[in-house]
Amino acid sequence: MFFGMPKPVVLSYAANGIRRSKRDCLALPIKPDELVASARAAKEAGASLYSFSVRDDTGIAMSQLDALLPTIAMIRDATDGGFGLQLELDINPATGIDLTEVDRLLAAETVDSLQIRLDQILPRDGDEADEDRARQFLDLCNERGTGVQFALDRASDIEWFYAFRQYGIIPESCRALLFILGTDGEQPTSNANELRPFLTTLDKLYLTGKVAWSVAAFGPSELTAQTAALAMGGHMMMGPAYNAQSGQGEAFKGPQDQVSPLQQVANLLGRSIASGFETRTLLFGPR
Repeated sequence: MFFGMPKPVVLSYAANGIRRSKRDCLALPIKPDELVASARAAKEAGASLYSFSVRDDTGIAMSQLDALLPTIAMIRDATDGGFGLQLELDINPATGIDLTEVDRLLAAETVDSLQIRLDQILPRDGDEADEDRARQFLDLCNERGTGVQFALDRASDIEWFYAFRQYGIIPESCRALLFILGTDGEQPTSNANELRPFLTTLDKLYLTGKVAWSVAAFGPSELTAQTAALAMGGHMMMGPAYNAQSGQGEAFKGPQDQVSPLQQVANLLGRSIASGFETRTLLFGPR
């Protein structure tokens, strides 16, 4: 709450994720021109932030800078600013994160934030080398003023996040968490009650009000889960990366079909949709 008023809500549109393919959703934007059209439509629909991965010809998420930059530049030009862009990274566990490539990416100032799975950058079976790379990566992002959103799919990940924050590996400036509810597959599904353990863990660790949390939910129960997140003060991430159909089983024709119902719920709860500037501040703090 800001001065007794409900805080604005960040409405993030997740275009394609790092693992989903056309088999999961025929309309999933994969090619550069598809991403450009999707980003433009998401902005017109009223989304605050566009979260996406750049894929190669086989559909694998890429991390090589020379391959990323042209597509990112096309999206940035098509959306003409005033709209957050977030690149989703898929880290190869065999090689770890390429800090040189990350530094070059951040120096290009093409995206506002990066999303990464916490268990990829700080694996449960990791060692000191993993911790050193994670610290250097997060320090680079902090120095460049690039936001970082950690994707978590279980409540115990919050304890993992908290531990590395206490150790000083995750800086205080890294405060954006994405809670992923449910499971993907042939019939993606989720339940709003899955949000409870995440919020309980935040309370237990005294993190409530100190982190900016968003919710993504697999399957057509997305609207129910997002309504719960809105009511509890969280932010929303939706899109074909998690769900491609309404609660009635009808396929979304585009971002407008998916965004509009959530905008209506937010309005009913008195929460305005955050602008691009508000999004950066709400999720990543002053920059």
